[in-house]
Amino acid sequence: MKCSRWSQLILRLTISSACALLIGISVQAQSQTKNFDIAAGDLKFALDAYLAQAGVQLIYKIDDIKGLSTKGVKGTLMPDTALVKLLQGTHLCVRHGADSSMVIVLAPIEGVASEKMLNSGKCQE
Repeated sequence: MKCSRWSQLILRLTISSACALLIGISVQAQSQTKNFDIAAGDLKFALDAYLAQAGVQLIYKIDDIKGLSTKGVKGTLMPDTALVKLLQGTHLCVRHGADSSMVIVLAPIEGVASEKMLNSGKCQE
């Protein structure tokens, strides 16, 4: 079936609007405080709980978090703040993607700066 130019334009506008709405929802979810109650223990289980409670996009490699633990996090916090607290004391830090997703990465190993990152969970941007 052949679509007219008008139909194609409407379809493209509809898809673009839906994508913009999804990105807006993701940004809004990250900019609102949430109640977190994540127990100390295995980091994988803690990140699963974090995703359920934060409602944000999070990307990480399973191998990077394997065998790591967290002190947990409890309280009303911004999602990115809660994630940084979960990663404190690990060799991981958080980077923010262009699409408002958060990415957990290995902290670079470079002297004093990396020691600060290991304790804070924040990557130097």
